[in-house]
Amino acid sequence: MLALADVALADAARIIARREQAYRYPAAQTHGGGLTPETALANGTTYPYRVHTKTHLLTYWHNRHDEVAVILAGGVPQDPGRVSIRDAIAAIGEPLTIGWPLLEPLSGVVTIAGVGVLEPPATDFALDDARGTFDVTGLLTAGDRDIAVSGTIARTDVRATTARAGLTLVEPANPTAQGVLASVFPALEWGLLLEPDAEQGTLVLAHDLDEDAVVDHDAVTRTELVADGDTFTSSAVTFDIPVALASGGAPVAVTLRDVVFSGAVVAGGFDTAVDASGAIELVDLVDALQVLAGFDEDGALAALAGLLEFDPDAPPDTVPFVASFATEAAGG
Repeated sequence: MLALADVALADAARIIARREQAYRYPAAQTHGGGLTPETALANGTTYPYRVHTKTHLLTYWHNRHDEVAVILAGGVPQDPGRVSIRDAIAAIGEPLTIGWPLLEPLSGVVTIAGVGVLEPPATDFALDDARGTFDVTGLLTAGDRDIAVSGTIARTDVRATTARAGLTLVEPANPTAQGVLASVFPALEWGLLLEPDAEQGTLVLAHDLDEDAVVDHDAVTRTELVADGDTFTSSAVTFDIPVALASGGAPVAVTLRDVVFSGAVVAGGFDTAVDASGAIELVDLVDALQVLAGFDEDGALAALAGLLEFDPDAPPDTVPFVASFATEAAGG
């Protein structure tokens, strides 16, 4: 299929080149050059770049063609208005991969605190031997649009993975509720930063919807922890987690409130599980049943009331939970 698209793209290039010969105005006013302040060419008009340059560069065709190529290769296409800084939780020495918004002209910088600066169009960045967690902040501009960037990067050799459906719900104890939540919960990547004999450290985790063990900077949740011998307990943290059917479809964000993680460090790595307790926003569970299972709002609330044992006429804001995440050492 992609080969046929390649042929169509080549045909489009020939047709556009032929039509450019018949433009009323010369190329100096209509097309050529680039679309950024650095590459745009003056055209004697109020436009910041020549008005048919996107057509000349096949921008409209390449955007969709490249997205389809990524999908067919098993990847996830880049949101055209979003920065993606990938491999956000990884081993010390692993580089970052950057995907910039597909908007032009694009300017600005992204700062990784204490490490360096990212600037388009660079697509990779070496962190060398940096170890720790690093705030990611920045502001990009594309035309009259501002794009704020924030998140976290972590580099540590103490990492683990939870496979999709690796969640075991302990409470609520309803078997149906346990099975449903486990089936829609995403894979997770974990990282631990804890010095030998230290009493404090940092825990990071991030959802991994495409299950490729590579996560984005804006998916990372960070929380401080207290160590007691070989065990640790985190501070309470509130964050969103996307849930989705294994068969695909759009995920639904569910807020987990005041979550406390606990676990153990064995032979310098994560033990076989990380435990968690906290609360789930009920309104998000209602939304998830509507989107993922086709319930209407009243039906979703009634179903959850039966599963979680609350009064549907006076529903709580949150539902407490206790869970365990099976972990195994992360590769690489």
